[in-house]
Amino acid sequence: MQNRSPDLLGTEKKLQRPSRLVPVLIALVCAVILTGGSLYGVASTCSYSSHSNWTDIFAFGALVGVALIVLCLAVILLWTIWFIVKRFWGNP
Repeated sequence: MQNRSPDLLGTEKKLQRPSRLVPVLIALVCAVILTGGSLYGVASTCSYSSHSNWTDIFAFGALVGVALIVLCLAVILLWTIWFIVKRFWGNP
């Protein structure tokens, strides 16, 4: 199957795949918002006189959020490096 499509004038043009960066950025923004909410939950339920299960839940959510943020940033970094290598040195 060709990666080309005729336009209105009958000439062929190369089809471009949709960007995969947008879903990664959406996941990153959601992770930042959810992590901020979890950190706020940890701060608001943290009490030195008694230990609450809610503190543990919010702390776990904050750790998962930070891990997701780091994972998204790593994917963006590796993707950028791959794109630069592909663009300037040909197909890897």
